[in-house]
Amino acid sequence: MEDRAGKSSERDGGEDNHAEEQPPEEINADYLAGMIPRKNLKRLAALGGLEGLAKKYLETDLKRGIEPLTIAQRKERFGVNQLPPAEEVTFLGLVWDALQDKMMQILIAAAVVSLILGLTVPDPHTGKIEYKTGWIEGAAILVSVTVVVLVTATNAYKKAQKFAELSRETQKKNVEVIREGVKITIPSTEIVVGDIMLVRAGDILQADGVLIDGVELRCDESTATGESDMVEKTYTGERPDPFFLSGSNLNEGAGKCVVVAVGTKSFSGNLAMTTRTSGNSETPLQVKLGELADSIGWAGMNAAILTVSVLALKQIYYICQGHKPFHLKPFLDFLIVGVTIVVVAIPEGLPLAVTIALAYSMRSMMADNCLVRVLASCETMGGATAICSDKTGTLTTNR
Repeated sequence: MEDRAGKSSERDGGEDNHAEEQPPEEINADYLAGMIPRKNLKRLAALGGLEGLAKKYLETDLKRGIEPLTIAQRKERFGVNQLPPAEEVTFLGLVWDALQDKMMQILIAAAVVSLILGLTVPDPHTGKIEYKTGWIEGAAILVSVTVVVLVTATNAYKKAQKFAELSRETQKKNVEVIREGVKITIPSTEIVVGDIMLVRAGDILQADGVLIDGVELRCDESTATGESDMVEKTYTGERPDPFFLSGSNLNEGAGKCVVVAVGTKSFSGNLAMTTRTSGNSETPLQVKLGELADSIGWAGMNAAILTVSVLALKQIYYICQGHKPFHLKPFLDFLIVGVTIVVVAIPEGLPLAVTIALAYSMRSMMADNCLVRVLASCETMGGATAICSDKTGTLTTNR
């Protein structure tokens, strides 16, 4: 096997390429994992091929496997075959996220102002503070905001719980390995670097590995490459490829491989962590609602300033002409009119209507066995006007 790896590397660029990369005396998890994504035969050859990698760097017997006493040391050095738990989703956290919507913040601010003015400023017609009715408008806006936030957070929380349960179920996989010359079955989370992993047709690979031997091994690596063509695992031929990518499907054959990367260092683990940390972009509808909130805020504010300015100038003109005495109350009334314009201009029912529509869409999709985790995804999927697919793409009806 070692000779095959060396010859394959020579075909990629000759013996000079072996000198281009000198492996360190003690390799780490990152160095080993670096071979897998680009299927770096030169690095494998620089490590001494399969035999050198196993014996010198992984301290693994290719026939008997690893010694159980070294498992703890391997986990500490190369990591465990388990992803760190994702940040737990809490209901209060989802409520807080819902309150970050700009429209919600404008409505809350308008409600607070309406409550303060309604309970502190006398009615211009009666001259008395209307404690019985002055709170109604502000409270109605707050109730609307509360309903929207609770509906959004509740739906998101339920879906997050279902996805977490689904993820836990999918992670429960068993694999066969050879340790101390004995074939045993262990949970996939107990695989360590250096393990001799047995693979056969139908398996979903649980760790990155390098081929030891096998018969007619062909993998489906479409999750990584997008190409549906099966990839033959061999050290010979025009395109030698002895590397197994975690997450890929073994469609044909059976064989053995030595594990070189697990957990977050593996191909599928690294991909999973990348998708976790990627930021969530706003949907087209959220962008439009944000722009609408900005437009309403500016328009309402400008209209309020213009109205208050005109009324104040008119009052000052009458005072200067001696038609009216000077009082502060008319100017306070003008300010109340301006605030009222801002409050009335805000469509407090719009967020609720949008949330209810998306929640209905989500339940309709669940009836078709399509589990939606993020409520806004319904709008994104429904707003698609074109689906771009290459020759290997496959469209299904989820049945």
